Amino acid sequence: MSDCLKYQLLLVIIVGLCITLLLLLALIFYKVGRSKRRLAIELEQRVHERTKELQKSVYSLQRSRAERNFLLDAISKRINASIATMKGLGRIALTYENMPPELVKNIDVTTDTLADILQQIALEKKL
Repeated sequence: MSDCLKYQLLLVIIVGLCITLLLLLALIFYKVGRSKRRLAIELEQRVHERTKELQKSVYSLQRSRAERNFLLDAISKRINASIATMKGLGRIALTYENMPPELVKNIDVTTDTLADILQQIALEKKL
């Protein structure tokens, strides 16, 4: 074989190898791109699921807070009514001659304690 044919054969082999390497490289890039797209879709689905879970948690928290505030309002109203009743009874008791002053003082202390509890409930409700 002549030298010219040997060089042409060598050149054909090198070009064939280059084309094969380029095809392999293109295949690798295609698979990597497809894998990235699949991972992006999975990540988007996870984000969507987590968002739904967070929305459920927020809704549950808001509902729980509303129920707590409703309960605190009901307790406040009942305590307020009891305070008014006790204060009224204390004033009535002052009009009786045989009423011990300690009893009236105990009524006042109790109503003050209930008023403090109401203030704490009001502060708790704001949280």
